[in-house]
Amino acid sequence: MIRRPLGTLAVLTVAGAWGAISVNALLLQEGPHPAPLLGRDQRQALTVLPQPSPAHRVAAVDPVDHAAELDRRAAAERAALIVDIQSALARRNFYHGALDGVFGPRTEAAIRDYELAAGLAPTGQPSAELLAHVRLSTLTAPPVPPPHPLRQTAVAAPEMEAPPPTDAAAPPPRQAAGAAAEAAPAPIPVRTVTIAGAGDPVAELLAQNPLPPAPLVDGRIQSVQRVLAELGYAPGSIDGQLSSATRRAIEDFQIDRGLPVTGEISPRFLDELSAVSGVRL
Repeated sequence: MIRRPLGTLAVLTVAGAWGAISVNALLLQEGPHPAPLLGRDQRQALTVLPQPSPAHRVAAVDPVDHAAELDRRAAAERAALIVDIQSALARRNFYHGALDGVFGPRTEAAIRDYELAAGLAPTGQPSAELLAHVRLSTLTAPPVPPPHPLRQTAVAAPEMEAPPPTDAAAPPPRQAAGAAAEAAPAPIPVRTVTIAGAGDPVAELLAQNPLPPAPLVDGRIQSVQRVLAELGYAPGSIDGQLSSATRRAIEDFQIDRGLPVTGEISPRFLDELSAVSGVRL
């Protein structure tokens, strides 16, 4: 040790380190050692991992609720888009209904009218591209003139996404025409003045040229005019007469629905108009 002090110091250092490692491995470890010196294989005990606490467990996600939530979000986004389109079209006199976010016949007709006026493909469907086009466009429809005081105006009905299902059979055409005739307003009575006295030139003139009879009001045509007006086809006056404006509105509806363009009120036209508007004709 005196002759070789460095070697002695190295041996003591190695011995101290080995002893510290042995004490740590044999006495200071809480769990079993993976390679024990006593020969007992306790590695199997280490393969059992501790279970996570309930606070760290991830709750299971219900796929049905997740899909329903996605559907609700999609419906809310579509309703918000339709409200924005209705508001933008109303500012340009293309839409004259309520800002309710419901895609019904009136909204579809307003979108189609704007697309035709702007030179776009008439789809009648709401989209983000359509909303951006309306907001950036300067196109404005002419204002709707106020109705005449003596004209029977149609009452605006709430929009419907689809006609309500019904199990009742449709009434016969005669009964439907009779019900429409009963619902039609009564014609304005005309007071007849009888001019007496022989040799009266006014009486003789009236006797030679009698006044023409007042036109009869067709209840079925009047009902069709009301529905076409609600859909935005502008059939003219709601007077029960098959005028040129009414025929043009019928032809426009037949073109949009792929029907034969006749301008007449046919059974197929009535069925298609009832299916679109939800009003039984």
